[in-house]
Amino acid sequence: MTVLVLQFTEGLTDRQAADAVRARVDWKYALGLELEDPGFDASVLSEFRARLAADGQASRWLELMVARLREKDLVTVGGRQRTDATHVLAATRALNWLELVTETMRTALEALAAAAPEWLIAHVDEEWFERYARRADDYRLPDGDTARTAFAVTVGRDGIALLQALYGPGAPGWLREMHAVQVLRLVWVQQYYRDETGLCWRTGKERPPAHLVVCSPYDPDARYGIKRGQGWTGYKAHVTEVCGDGRPHLLVHVAAHCRPGHGQRHQRRPSRRSGPPGPAARRGTRRCHPRQRGPHPEGRRRPRRHPDRPTASPLGPTDPHPRCLRSRRFHH
Repeated sequence: MTVLVLQFTEGLTDRQAADAVRARVDWKYALGLELEDPGFDASVLSEFRARLAADGQASRWLELMVARLREKDLVTVGGRQRTDATHVLAATRALNWLELVTETMRTALEALAAAAPEWLIAHVDEEWFERYARRADDYRLPDGDTARTAFAVTVGRDGIALLQALYGPGAPGWLREMHAVQVLRLVWVQQYYRDETGLCWRTGKERPPAHLVVCSPYDPDARYGIKRGQGWTGYKAHVTEVCGDGRPHLLVHVAAHCRPGHGQRHQRRPSRRSGPPGPAARRGTRRCHPRQRGPHPEGRRRPRRHPDRPTASPLGPTDPHPRCLRSRRFHH
């Protein structure tokens, strides 16, 4: 854990951090190691982070640290706190709409080829091997709006044919429950619809809001968000810090949320470390931001939301049927 803290402080890669443990005297002193200690391989750090991410181990470490801080009287009940949010980038590449549908189709075919190759060969079209053999990149896709729309409709028909085969009576039931297949179905609902002319590709405002639309088949929970003019695809991390006078500023709560796009408020979970929830606890907690103290300088009523923060969607983050999907939803 100490190695991870030092690595984050100096902005080092795993290989650089492992080299620092072997070669730097200051790191050996901080870690309590002998000068002849050989260190460890760089892969140990990624494996340790994977174990921390499993089963909420990171949250347990934070709660244990806060408990020790309370024993040392560094964190008290009813002190001042402040919460801010920052962006967390998804570990995926940016895709445009045409790349998204093409790559989603290719990902589903790759997953089915690994799980049920015989079934896929019996239901796949020969043109699909050439169309989805390589990763979807914009320079391989057609040029011009008309050609790109026609190609998107072709990809949509291929996806519909695959979904109809998967949901048909002769297909194994477990195939349609695969993660890649469910992502394919969700993306097709968001990107296509049917009318009297046939299959159509959604454009502009016909697509769902940014906090609902899938941006990548490899991380379907990641969403596009904007904060203070900066846009990103990923998540939003909320960090709570105690900021009492005469005490060190310490982080006591960290939470990551999906759908960062439309100014969702951070709902802090009840915690033993900051006192019982309720009006009494809220009265003892103040924001440290200077704009939240005292009356408005011009005598007006202070707005409840930040003026630069977009308002939440009236649909809410849990609406299963966005407004743009209610009238022309795609049915399988």
